[in-house]
Amino acid sequence: MRTCSICGEMYADSSARSGSRSRIQNMILLKALSLAKQVDGGRVYSLAEFLSNSRPPICRLHEVRAAQYLLGEMAIAGKGISHFEDPNADGRTAYVSEGDIPHELISVLNKVAEGSVKITARDINKFLNGALKRYYPSKIWPEMKEVVVNGGAAHGDDDSIVASIEMRAEELLSEGLSNRSSTYTSLPEPPSSKTSAASECFLALSHNEPTSSENPSAVTHHLFRSTQEPDPAALGYCSTLSANFKPSSEEATPSCFLVDREMLMELFKFCPHCGHELSGTELSAVGPTAIVSFTCDQCHRDSSKVQRWVSRCAAPHSEGRTLKIGTCDLSTCEAGEDSNCSSQDVEAPERKVVRLEYKEEEP
Repeated sequence: MRTCSICGEMYADSSARSGSRSRIQNMILLKALSLAKQVDGGRVYSLAEFLSNSRPPICRLHEVRAAQYLLGEMAIAGKGISHFEDPNADGRTAYVSEGDIPHELISVLNKVAEGSVKITARDINKFLNGALKRYYPSKIWPEMKEVVVNGGAAHGDDDSIVASIEMRAEELLSEGLSNRSSTYTSLPEPPSSKTSAASECFLALSHNEPTSSENPSAVTHHLFRSTQEPDPAALGYCSTLSANFKPSSEEATPSCFLVDREMLMELFKFCPHCGHELSGTELSAVGPTAIVSFTCDQCHRDSSKVQRWVSRCAAPHSEGRTLKIGTCDLSTCEAGEDSNCSSQDVEAPERKVVRLEYKEEEP
């Protein structure tokens, strides 16, 4: 048994793989895992140097997960893997074309590398093709199934392609989570987004040559997904990449958020006071202030009573730029007349805050 230098997990000697001598290849590996929230970003640079200089053993699953993440990002841009008939291999061989590497993906990897190395499309292409050649298909990277994307994709409508990918990615992700084996310890879930949904399902686009019965000017786009979960026996040497990973202190929770109106109203299906289902809700706004009026039959038997939730940015007052802290009447405070305001003025020339308050009023 040997220990992986990235995650610290134990694995069999037969599963050993040494790190690359190329610092750029190691940076692509580690940065992809970092973006997927599977390796602590603060360890990337020191690990890259260590892997390049000492070439210690690492888990094969790291390289597979990094390649799958990059292919998922490519799928969002409408790019992916292709196949060719290899006489030296059994069946078709998967590969990625250098010209299919999205410029956005190159920019993101170089940005997170912070100038320590310069990553090019050729470098990413080399990493992906190396991983595909070594591990695809295998027990830790099962063969993927083709799903034809319909609509205008075959006619070169890029917006339709991306929309179809994103919709199908969400479906595949939901299906995969519901069918996940209870005996398999999964990797930490990446952040919830359209990009990560595609990455989780390991999607890719294939630009196959049209057959004689197809329009020679058209290109058929395919969506791929894994047909099965990785074999747990093949993952025995590394069931998780970073089970104890926690965000660094630099990733502090912000004090101000942008919330879509539909998402905001999803929070008001039940009373924030007692948890009882609300009998009615209404969203209105005063400038940048969101106001949710709601009626709870449990808290107030009198249906004429309306409770109100207000999320409001600070309003400027006459004496410099100040913030209002406390409770005040919106109609007077927004107008700058503070006769009914019980707030306290606090000097804060450069800050803006969001205030949350509950109020009751007669309709």
